[in-house]
Amino acid sequence: MLLPLTRGSAARVAALMLGLVMTACTGEGSASEAASAAPGSEPPRASASVSPAESTEAPASATGEGALCAVGHETCPLEAGTYTAAPFEPNFAFTIDDGWTNDRAFADGGGISQESGGIYWASGVEAGRIGEEDIEIGASTDDFVIFLRGFEAVGMSVSEPTPITVDGVSGQQVDVESNEAEAPGLYQIAEDSFNLVPGEKARFLVLDKGGETVILIIDAFASDDFDDWVETAQPVLDSISWK
Repeated sequence: MLLPLTRGSAARVAALMLGLVMTACTGEGSASEAASAAPGSEPPRASASVSPAESTEAPASATGEGALCAVGHETCPLEAGTYTAAPFEPNFAFTIDDGWTNDRAFADGGGISQESGGIYWASGVEAGRIGEEDIEIGASTDDFVIFLRGFEAVGMSVSEPTPITVDGVSGQQVDVESNEAEAPGLYQIAEDSFNLVPGEKARFLVLDKGGETVILIIDAFASDDFDDWVETAQPVLDSISWK
């Protein structure tokens, strides 16, 4: 968004225009002297509303590497490259190809997605919901897996947990298919929540990172696309390195 000129910036533009008029009247020698007297002065065309400093602080999509760019619930595109999940803790880096969107970037959760699915993460989860019941979730990986198993009671299909390792961090993997049920606010973090709608399928990787439970999710928005989406998402999971 372009902002109105401040009084200070308006004065600088006026001085620049005056310098250009004097240059036009006095010839090339005077133009060189004007440039020396006011280093950094440029013709109006180069005097963009975004300063060079602002340009270097562009979202990650401008460079293909570095920080995520989502703000609040506003999403942003990501170019191919390596990113960190910061401000998420415990932080990790991951690598993606083109075509991803950064959906969220919170200290306790975040995610990226394409048209048919997403990869999400969360930590410090203490609360969830099964059907109409609010659930307090314990801090361990076993506590979260037990919580996931509870969705069988509302008609969802829940797999048996299997061992999983992500960059040396071990945990348990559980698949949850919603079938005809839904789970609004399946789990909640400070500024967001994770939801399942009918016909959705998600793979939860519940990890113990130094005593803290970290949840990674491979989420296919349509159950029929689950196998294809896992194939798309798995290279991103395989690229994860903890910071």
